[in-house]
Amino acid sequence: MQPQARPSPRWTPAGLITLLVALVLAAVAFSVGYSYGVGIGVAAGLLILLAGLIAAGLFYQQLAEARDRGCFPPPGRMMLANGVQLHTQVFGVPRAEPILVFFNGERSASPEWAWVAGDSARIGRAVLFDWPGSGWSPAAARPCTAETLASALHQVLADLDLAPPYLLVGHGLGGMQARVFELLYPQEVLGAVLVDPLTGDPQEAGLPEFRSPGRASRIAARLGLPRLAGRSRGLASGLPDQEFEEMVAFQSSISSLENRASESLLWQTAADLVSRRQEPAARSRWIILGASDADPGLNAAARAGLKDRQAELASRTAQAEFRLLPGSNRFSVVRSAENAGEVSAAIRELAGSPPAG
Repeated sequence: MQPQARPSPRWTPAGLITLLVALVLAAVAFSVGYSYGVGIGVAAGLLILLAGLIAAGLFYQQLAEARDRGCFPPPGRMMLANGVQLHTQVFGVPRAEPILVFFNGERSASPEWAWVAGDSARIGRAVLFDWPGSGWSPAAARPCTAETLASALHQVLADLDLAPPYLLVGHGLGGMQARVFELLYPQEVLGAVLVDPLTGDPQEAGLPEFRSPGRASRIAARLGLPRLAGRSRGLASGLPDQEFEEMVAFQSSISSLENRASESLLWQTAADLVSRRQEPAARSRWIILGASDADPGLNAAARAGLKDRQAELASRTAQAEFRLLPGSNRFSVVRSAENAGEVSAAIRELAGSPPAG
């Protein structure tokens, strides 16, 4: 099954309606200020304008999220395992081996694999999933540990009759989660492509994605300010049109902000588990692909430190290899077509398939 093609919206009615409301409120505030003169009139007008803008912001965010849900219905199936619901997509060559399992990066969702999974599905069955609280998966009743999530995914694979061997592909935090999966099920994993993976070093706990949002951030999200600022559009840059719009929708949602605490727990519990084993399982092999450039939220010094830790992780065994992808950062490393081609080539190499083309 190939991912469904869904229409991509070209305009935002929520934004137009909110702009109209703001203009009306501005006119009302001006009228009040003009009628009552300087002092009380101006103050009353400003209060009306402020209250109206707050209401308009709340309305804008809620209307935009409702519109996103209508434009981007789940393309896969909702699977329940161990009390955890995971939105899961399976497509590619039927009955082919190995099964390719993709683990999303932090504060991301399955559409980030659009380029890579689309190409890799030509050699095997590709499995995409959204962990709880991201993409199309609802938040869990209680935050999941890395072990709980790996166990739930393993059960989902069994329920879908997708037998090993598995080739794991993980990005960022997903690279750590892939290592947890291999640690728990070493006999079932053929290898792993770890794309700019986090390593479990304590310095990574300070990444913006893992910081609990403050009160100001929560208020701004509910007023739709991050959506209006358009930062998510830059982070999703490089993806095909459809997946680009999906990623912007997810990363502009309130739930994306609220999910930071859950991802922080995933990182903490994964770091504890992977510290017990720093090399591939006996029959496995790793290709670690590092991003070369600094990016938002990770300065040059932090980027250099992460590259060094990735290279050091690969140097511990002959079963692992580190490769640097020039001109990439931790977002574009999977979301641009050029870098995705390098990721796909590494997958083909581990799967034992001939190069594309």
